[in-house]
Amino acid sequence: MRQGDDESIPDVTSSFPEHREEDGYLVAPAFLVVETSSKGQPMSLLAKKCRDHYHPWGTPYCWLIDTQKQARYECHRQREGSLTEVEVLSAGPDIKIPVLDVFEAFMAAQ
Repeated sequence: MRQGDDESIPDVTSSFPEHREEDGYLVAPAFLVVETSSKGQPMSLLAKKCRDHYHPWGTPYCWLIDTQKQARYECHRQREGSLTEVEVLSAGPDIKIPVLDVFEAFMAAQ
């Protein structure tokens, strides 16, 4: 994703309703960004990335996944970027995914 001279590369993005790219970077706000932690990477660092980059760029929803601990968090703009551990990941009123489904799919892909 790019805004001005600032660039960031999330693990997954979902664009809605508008998708615009320049030089391979999304330049329209993403609807949802998903970040997965690398080994030893604190969730607070990923939450800061959501608050400092994605939310100001217009992205309302961030999911943060800790694959080592099998923990999942939301860091949504409407909640001022607070980091909340959840059982069901959501993005707006219509998108809800039980966390067990996420980790079952992750383990099946391994």
